[in-house]
Amino acid sequence: MKTRIIAILTGNGKGKTTSAVGTIIRALGHGHRVLLLQFMKETESGEIKFLKTLRNPNLKIIQSGRGFFKIKGDHSTEETHKKYATLAIKLLQKELKSFSPTLTVLDEINTACSLGLTDAKQVVESIMKNPKTHFILTGRNAPKEFRTIANLITEMKEVKHPFNEGIHAQAGMEF
Repeated sequence: MKTRIIAILTGNGKGKTTSAVGTIIRALGHGHRVLLLQFMKETESGEIKFLKTLRNPNLKIIQSGRGFFKIKGDHSTEETHKKYATLAIKLLQKELKSFSPTLTVLDEINTACSLGLTDAKQVVESIMKNPKTHFILTGRNAPKEFRTIANLITEMKEVKHPFNEGIHAQAGMEF
């Protein structure tokens, strides 16, 4: 690896996780080891279902969450959400050492930090201890601590969304 990249995919528009998955596929195509750690997610999206069909030993997928926090259908307590975010940070630190990924995607980490479920400084510490690993940090409201260390930031902007027309999320399009 030449120079490590720390990328942020943020904003209110859709496509942050999907963009990160595209980079995962690219990295796997080059034989890189990839860790995908999802915060606040417990449902297998289409992307996760597909990636698992690859049965690629260079890909490790970990979901740590009880669904999105403080949105319609959230039945977990704040304490439970924080517990799973704390577990995810511990798993991140463990996997960075034992799995030694070339690319680590922390999906929804921006959101988890902005909602106070985990501490951005802990995440930055883990990133800085691993200078040979590329990182992609996804989710809305990327914290200042992440923006400071990033060398690539893409902000997805919502221009129009079907939800505003009463159309609910659909398998294959939104998840």
